[in-house]
Amino acid sequence: MESGAEQAPDIAILLAQTWRARPDQTIDSEAICRIWTYDLGWFDMRTAARVRDGLIGSGWLEMVSGGLSPAVDLSSVELPFAWMPVMRVLEDLEFRDDVGVLV
Repeated sequence: MESGAEQAPDIAILLAQTWRARPDQTIDSEAICRIWTYDLGWFDMRTAARVRDGLIGSGWLEMVSGGLSPAVDLSSVELPFAWMPVMRVLEDLEFRDDVGVLV
């Protein structure tokens, strides 16, 4: 299983792409699944819900009033052209206690 440091780049890109249009806003937990499924075309709804729950459970996403918010600073994350999430990374999420700035 990969460590949090090895997972960080892919997860940071996934979150940065998700919050690209609304960096300072929360996203409803159902809306994030629709973004990943219909807007970005990454997952089906069932997989999107599983990924969302994994990111919440591992500390990458926070439940705040009004929805979900990234638990990391995404301001320095570069978004590669035509990037797609790697399911192996998303299925092997570990609990993070070192949530902070990602480089």
